[in-house]
Amino acid sequence: DIWPTVAPPSPFGVEVTMLRELWAEGGRGRQTGLNQDTLPMGFTLTRIEAIDVPASDRHAFYNLVEQMDSRRSSGATPGPFNPIYPGGDRTGEKAAVFAQLRARFLPRDKLQNQNIMLALHGCSHEVSDSVCRDGFAVVPYRDEPWFGRGLYLTTYAEYACRYATGEFKEQRNPPNSAGEHVLIAAFVAPGMVYPVSRKPDYTRPSNLTSSSKLKDRALQPQFNSHYAFVSAAHNYECMDGARDETIMDYDELVCEIPQQALPAYRLYFRKNLMRDLGLPPLLPA
Repeated sequence: DIWPTVAPPSPFGVEVTMLRELWAEGGRGRQTGLNQDTLPMGFTLTRIEAIDVPASDRHAFYNLVEQMDSRRSSGATPGPFNPIYPGGDRTGEKAAVFAQLRARFLPRDKLQNQNIMLALHGCSHEVSDSVCRDGFAVVPYRDEPWFGRGLYLTTYAEYACRYATGEFKEQRNPPNSAGEHVLIAAFVAPGMVYPVSRKPDYTRPSNLTSSSKLKDRALQPQFNSHYAFVSAAHNYECMDGARDETIMDYDELVCEIPQQALPAYRLYFRKNLMRDLGLPPLLPA
């Protein structure tokens, strides 16, 4: 099913509403744009497409969620399925980071101890087609992944858009014939989350452009994902301040295995060419 963002209510109306809200608040620092469909950097949502996920991928995701829920329900705290943070959390930053992530969890329904959320993955049209056909994959990175090896997603649409256009690569990703780029929206089971903070995850926490100890390494033992807020001004390294209610730039969620993310929708968008030319955006009349 494909429909434009201005279409009448669809059979997926509730989910489309959630996606449009996720998009609208997806600017740097959760800024909104001139309207619900246009982000501050000029990316404009044009249409949403539901993904017909293979039954095997759906079952793998559902089975994983049920397994995670069962393990945490039966495990002691702390224990192998309910671990504590290695290195502790003296400053309270990790607890504050996780609290912001927890606010993005969807209602649990029948689950007791497992959470589901919506997150975004920006990629080329070629990769998007592959994900829709075969599901996500954790592939070797050309550069060393900042916060550990795994599948990277974000809850900030603008950040995902920048990856979709290829802004962070040497060669940009081409748009389709309609001038659109694409994001994949997925339902994600983060499992046990390790919140990244400057202390103790950086050898030099006061050097804001230094690399973390997690770089290009397996995720923390017994954790299923890493979650970090990142600073656009400091090479997208982890930024602290959640405990002081600092406005964060963007975020990154790193899932250990691809089965933790179920592709659900493709969000198509266009770039504002005036921004590429260095011109100010047009204001509404």
